[in-house]
Amino acid sequence: MAFLPTMDRPGKRMVVALCPGGVEASGGIGRMMGYLDTALRHRKDSPHLIILDTRGADHILLAPLHFARALGQITWLAATGRISVLHVNLASRGSTLRKAVVVGLARTLRIPYFIHLHGADFVGFFGSAPHFAKAVIRWMFHGAAATVVLGDAWRRFAISTLGVAPQRIKVIYNGAPEPTRLNAPSAGDTPIILFLGRIDPSKGMPELLEALARPEVMARGWRVVAAGLGDIETYASRAAALGLGERITFTGWVDRETVEELIISATFLVLPSYVEGLPVAVIEAHAHGLPVIASPVGATAEIVRDGETGLLVPPGDVDALAAAMVRLLDDPDLRQRLAEGARRLFRARLDVDIVAAAFADLYATVGRWS
Repeated sequence: MAFLPTMDRPGKRMVVALCPGGVEASGGIGRMMGYLDTALRHRKDSPHLIILDTRGADHILLAPLHFARALGQITWLAATGRISVLHVNLASRGSTLRKAVVVGLARTLRIPYFIHLHGADFVGFFGSAPHFAKAVIRWMFHGAAATVVLGDAWRRFAISTLGVAPQRIKVIYNGAPEPTRLNAPSAGDTPIILFLGRIDPSKGMPELLEALARPEVMARGWRVVAAGLGDIETYASRAAALGLGERITFTGWVDRETVEELIISATFLVLPSYVEGLPVAVIEAHAHGLPVIASPVGATAEIVRDGETGLLVPPGDVDALAAAMVRLLDDPDLRQRLAEGARRLFRARLDVDIVAAAFADLYATVGRWS
């Protein structure tokens, strides 16, 4: 879905943000941009923001049509003098290819742009890219007015590997809105272990199933809700083979309202990923006061502080994951302490209003407004 400029602001300059799949169907990037858009609309000093879908949410064969449309919209808006700055959300693989074309267009039309680096596996992607592709990626970053990264770990990568000047890097965490309801599972109900993310190896799904099947975990009463796209059939079969079939539900993709309902009713969130940028699911859990078990990858350890705002387990460590789940299942006082710590951190650093203020300042600084 592409969001077009409203007609009640003729001639006004604006920020154009590029978001693959739009705000509903592109995972954490889309969810974060949807939150940001809503928060900016409530700020009197914020510029007009439109979001263009560069990939589409339907069949991959239609992606070139969505991309061509986005390029046409950018060209038209630039020709009418309405773009102040391009907000280029960047992941890896196809996203990088598309955004390289967009950056080339922006530089040809002399549109200021900045890159917002999201790709959870961008380190591995860049490391395995051929020399020419690495040169193109560095060219994209070096021409940007700024680079936004999701944490200090990503800042170090941008400096040491991509060659971005430190003064051009801005750390802005992902954020989520202050919820109207906090986590409050019904007393006496079966504990719910929640997984929010893509159902695939990069998110630690094989290890999660193995940990759930450990005797010490199986001995506790619980059920699992796994919400997200991916190879659901394969992992549902694996769960059944491990004796978990009656205790785990794979929901597929769910919308924001459903995500909130799941978070409110869950006992804790588990996300044992191998790669992450800064997972929005963890931030949403923090916002609602839902305890978290996660892996210290990407910038996750900057918001999940072991024993304070959540529990950290090494990626791939089935024993540690099983032990952490047993701890949270058995210790309601620990769950409460972690929830309180997570809420404090959320209010101090992860509220989307704080994020929106940082982006409003960045737009004003790097954009062309006259």
